Amino acid sequence: VWRICLGLLPPQVGADGWSKDYSTARQRYAALRSQLIPDFSKTSGDPLAANTEGSDGEGGGVWKHYYDAADLRAEIHRDLERLFVDGCDDAYFQRPDLQALMLTVLY
Repeated sequence: VWRICLGLLPPQVGADGWSKDYSTARQRYAALRSQLIPDFSKTSGDPLAANTEGSDGEGGGVWKHYYDAADLRAEIHRDLERLFVDGCDDAYFQRPDLQALMLTVLY
């Protein structure tokens, strides 16, 4: 139901067409995620040279992006570890699997 309310699935298609729409949406999400968060294991260059000029014309290039992203993910993870929501069981948001899911959603 929440997918329909957020406009991720068209309500007029029905359950038969949703699996195709859902699969297409997941593929778009995976493509966007791989574009914004590249696979650094396939990157050449010196990872210790993060402060040098990169091929994109900006300081550090892809490795600077990697280290900046790692810092941001670490900060988000620290915030998730401190997350306590009024009205919810305190242990609920402390579950590692849920924190990993929220980290993926937030970055």
